[in-house]
Amino acid sequence: MKKRDHISSIIEIAESEGVFTTAQAARLDIPRDTLHDACVSGRLERIAHGAYRLMGSGSKETDELFALWKLTVPRLFTFERLAHWDGICVGGSSAAYLNGMGDFHLSPYRFYSRKRINSRNPSARFGV
Repeated sequence: MKKRDHISSIIEIAESEGVFTTAQAARLDIPRDTLHDACVSGRLERIAHGAYRLMGSGSKETDELFALWKLTVPRLFTFERLAHWDGICVGGSSAAYLNGMGDFHLSPYRFYSRKRINSRNPSARFGV
């Protein structure tokens, strides 16, 4: 695949997913070095380790939360995860903030799942 084909694939995945993971890009045959080059050139922004979004697409305060949710099952696209709910959801003060309830902060991000999940990200908390 040529470089311009990778760029068009990156734009396509960014438009459909918003925030996308390295594993999702790999499913579309986009190599990691292309993602790195796109970050260096200013086409992509790295939100978290393994999560990217297109520069100029408009930053949202929920991008990091969405990236962390996607990184819990990085290979699957959003429509695949929503078709069969995997049991991972946002909770606690993060959920209250998203619903406009009370005077809470979005971060630290709180997730709940059916099984234990470990993360090195200091702003992510996982509960069972």
